[in-house]
Amino acid sequence: MYILSTEVVADSLQTLRSLGAHRNLTMYLCVKRFATIQHSNENLKIHFREFFDRYLTVRNAPADKPYIIPFESSSTRIWLNNNLAGSFAPSSIRPDNPVNTVIGVNGVGSKATYSLKEKHWQTAKKNLLNGKKIPVFALASFLYRDFGFLAVDMNPPKLIYIFQSEFGYLEEGGPSKEFEELYDSEINYLTGTVFGEHHDL
Repeated sequence: MYILSTEVVADSLQTLRSLGAHRNLTMYLCVKRFATIQHSNENLKIHFREFFDRYLTVRNAPADKPYIIPFESSSTRIWLNNNLAGSFAPSSIRPDNPVNTVIGVNGVGSKATYSLKEKHWQTAKKNLLNGKKIPVFALASFLYRDFGFLAVDMNPPKLIYIFQSEFGYLEEGGPSKEFEELYDSEINYLTGTVFGEHHDL
């Protein structure tokens, strides 16, 4: 079984934090993940805790703030408390929050449904990323930092493929247009050991 090296994960987090992205890019990725699961961009039921438990829980985090926002540059705001329902409730999203330009919300409370707006990836790049692309290897290596991989000869392209599959960025023939416009796939900067073998006792 292969796991990502701690050095790669640390570098990836630093890369994401220095991107200058809006912290609610995390919310956008959450909705995109559930759009993939539910095979639709409209009337989505979003399970924020499921997403955060899978990708953004950090061991040894503050007891009252178990989650991390990887795009947050401020050390005082990088941790997120356990009240995800409150943090991402429709009533908690201010009207001027740029995430409203990519995500639509109908209803309130537990009955709320979410939708991805038309050409959401272009708007996300403009309003959540200041026109920049997301370095996909950095994002994938951070999201899957605690995962073990059984693939033979695990490598960065295989990790990116896993991310593309889970977040709906594949179409027949390869990566989707969304992916190409929103993500930077450069991996030539990688040096040293990216994956190490882990043997269960």
